[in-house]
Amino acid sequence: MKRTLCVSIITVLSIIMFSAVVMAGDYRWGRFHGVYEMTAKSNSLISTGGFTETEDGFIANGPHVWGTADMAYGTWIFKKDGTGTAEGRNFAFDLPPGHPVYGPRARDNDFYFEFEYEITDGGAIHVWVTAPNEPPNDLTMLEMKGMVSQDRKTMTLNNTYTRFNPNTIFMATRVLIQVQNN
Repeated sequence: MKRTLCVSIITVLSIIMFSAVVMAGDYRWGRFHGVYEMTAKSNSLISTGGFTETEDGFIANGPHVWGTADMAYGTWIFKKDGTGTAEGRNFAFDLPPGHPVYGPRARDNDFYFEFEYEITDGGAIHVWVTAPNEPPNDLTMLEMKGMVSQDRKTMTLNNTYTRFNPNTIFMATRVLIQVQNN
C-alpha cells in the first residue's frame, strides 16, 4: 500500500512539474505580444543598372550610383498569433550625386506593413515582411533578426544587404521599446 501510494505521488508530481515547464515555455515566448515604439537607422546604395554579386561583395553596375542615409520612427504591434503590423515615417537623404532626375535631396514617406515573427526560447527573434500580391507570390521583402530582452521591454532588429528590388541594397538597425502590453 505504501509503495503504491509513493509511486502515485511521484507520478502526480512528475506530471505537475512537466506541465509547469511546458506552460512556462509557452507563456515565455509563445504568448508574446505588445506595442513597441521604434527608432531606426539605415543606409542604402542605389544603382540604376543594378548590382553584380561577387565574392568581394556587391558591385554597382551604374550608370548612376548614389547612397542614402535614412532614419525612421514608428509603432510595431506584435500579436499573440505570431503576426503583427508596423507603421510610421521614414526620412532619407539622397547623397551626391543623387537620383539622375532629382539630384541630391531630402525626402520622407509614411510606411505600413504586416509581418510574421518567431521567437526562440533564448529570446532570438526572426521577423518576415512579405508582399503576397507581388510576383512571385509570397515574396519576402524584408527579413530581420535580433533579440528580445528577457523582461520583454526592449528588442533589436537588424538586416544586412537586403534587396528590395534589383536597384537597391540597404542595411538597417532598429531599437524597439515596449510602451503597452495589450
